[in-house]
Amino acid sequence: MELIELDVDWNVEATEVLIPGEQLQINSVNNATTPTYQWRKDNVVIAGATTANYTVTQPGTYQLTVTETQGCTISEQLTVVVQYPIGFTVTIQNSGDYQSCNVTNSTLSLNSIIAQTSSGNVPVSLPNSNFTYQWLLNNTPVAGATASTHTINNATENGSYKLRVSIPTFAPIESNAISIALQLPTPVLTAVGSLCGTNTVQLNSSITYSVFTYKWYRNNTLITGATQPSYTTNQAGNYHLVISYGACSVTSNTLNLEQNSITASLNFPATSIIIPGETKILTVTTNAVNPTFEWFRNNALISGQTSSSINVSQNGIYKVIVTQTTGCNATQEAVSELVYPDSFNVTIAANSGYSLCESDQATLSITNFNAVSSSETMSILNNSFGYVYDWFKEGELVFSSSGTTYDITSYLDNGSYELRVSIPGFSAIISNVVEIKLGISDDFTLSSEGVLCESGGSVTLSSEITNPDYNLTWFSIENDSEIGTGNSVTVTEPGNYFMTIDFDGCSYSSNTIAVEVITTDGITLNIADAITIIQGGSTEVIASGADNYTWYLNNEIIATGNTFSVSEAGTYTIIGTLGDCEFTKTFTVTVVENTSIVVPNVITLNNDGINDFWSIPNEYVNKEEVEVIIYSPKGKVVFRARNYQNNWPNSTLEYAKTEPVFYYTISENDEIIKKGSITVIE
Repeated sequence: MELIELDVDWNVEATEVLIPGEQLQINSVNNATTPTYQWRKDNVVIAGATTANYTVTQPGTYQLTVTETQGCTISEQLTVVVQYPIGFTVTIQNSGDYQSCNVTNSTLSLNSIIAQTSSGNVPVSLPNSNFTYQWLLNNTPVAGATASTHTINNATENGSYKLRVSIPTFAPIESNAISIALQLPTPVLTAVGSLCGTNTVQLNSSITYSVFTYKWYRNNTLITGATQPSYTTNQAGNYHLVISYGACSVTSNTLNLEQNSITASLNFPATSIIIPGETKILTVTTNAVNPTFEWFRNNALISGQTSSSINVSQNGIYKVIVTQTTGCNATQEAVSELVYPDSFNVTIAANSGYSLCESDQATLSITNFNAVSSSETMSILNNSFGYVYDWFKEGELVFSSSGTTYDITSYLDNGSYELRVSIPGFSAIISNVVEIKLGISDDFTLSSEGVLCESGGSVTLSSEITNPDYNLTWFSIENDSEIGTGNSVTVTEPGNYFMTIDFDGCSYSSNTIAVEVITTDGITLNIADAITIIQGGSTEVIASGADNYTWYLNNEIIATGNTFSVSEAGTYTIIGTLGDCEFTKTFTVTVVENTSIVVPNVITLNNDGINDFWSIPNEYVNKEEVEVIIYSPKGKVVFRARNYQNNWPNSTLEYAKTEPVFYYTISENDEIIKKGSITVIE
């Protein structure tokens, strides 16, 4: 008989700690073939707990019984004690950049929660949705502060902070305390009233929080009993306030109280310029309580003007009398004289893109406009005083408006310009003079007629310019000299020529035109001076370089025009004419017997008279019933003819050097009798 042993194990220790609100997952393993399971808590069967695993949510003693049901029955039992912690320790921390009394905000946060057990301390995993939080300030709950972090933004919230954590089945747990001392806001002192007779002045702080401590000082001496955000006094002196809260304090500005009369000052100096057409606002500043105002010009009361400001548009001596009507009566006056300028100056200039004799338009505008007095110079550029601006050319008015610019768009308006500004009470202000010279718009392109030959001839150079006000002068570049005037000139020497146009102090140059002597090399042919053709064939000769051509064979005229197809042997002469010049060109043609007995498969395009054309046997040449077709490397028909003259290819043959092979067919009575390829070699 074999002794069977049942092995059972799980993933927990004999004693486990369960955090309230969390779960403990117990997983078991065993070697039973057909096991059954039963879980118990505190020796009581847990209904439905009959699997290998179980999730624990409450403290207690848990047993798992595993039974092997196949063969003999064997059972094993495991026990684990699950306990809540004995207690908890909560720790909070401050943000790393916190400095007492030197920062304006601070953030506190939960740092850790440590569970205390009989076997030691265990960190609690965070966050935990089963826990709730409440921040305390000086042991009093902070309204709405129920997150794991809390930010303090106001020095009125300075104090000792704790975090109260509520954990299921445990009494609330409070953290360590952290003292927060934010920087206090700096108070600004203001005074209501003035020291006048027995009147009192109330000093007020801009900071009035009741949690702060207030201490008033006069001439740096503490005032006993002055502990409120405001202080009333009838004594002159220097006053300041110290606010403190906890370990932090801050000092206000110093306010000087003087036992004297009220003040009044105007927003302009004792003497200031006013421009004709300008409106200025005179404003008086005073410390008088409930003041009244009277305004005077040249010591005459200005009726109806009783506010602290007045609009003025005339020169004169302006005075305001300020009277305090609350408390003791006091008056003060302020005076400012507004004077017209002694003179004005104005400067005009053309726009920055303007170029003398080149630009086709220009805009004149004011660049400086100043009012001048003995005490100051004031710019009134771009003013809105409604002045009239008169533009003059050569002393004659050409434009008048309230605008400050003038456009010149044609060289016909070239001249000397100035601006005159009309200002009430002053004679016209006259600007500097600006000379405007726009470029002319004519076409300076030259043309030529006629030719120079080795034997003589002449060429007439001309321009289409006909304006009689222009001075036209012709120059030879090679001779560096003047050769004529007017809109045309005739030359008999080769060289480069140009024309200058002088107008209104500006000079312009035309294009350069070249005049050359036409030599005997003027006629060129598309063939060599000596060529060979196959008997029965022909070659097209093309002449260029002259206007008219006459063709001769053995001194007899055979054709005119620039092309001729030669098929006979002999010496050919071409006489060409170009204007009054005559040129001669000769070439020789040799006819050789067509000795081809096979169709060639190579031609050479080097104009050496050998294999320059695809010459096939005579039996296929010059016959109506024989048709020759030649195809490009891509199969396109490039030549097709009956009565073939052994004259392919002509000078216009185009092909890629990477594809030099053409193809042909020779048909007789529409039936192909020959076909093959032709390789082109240069």
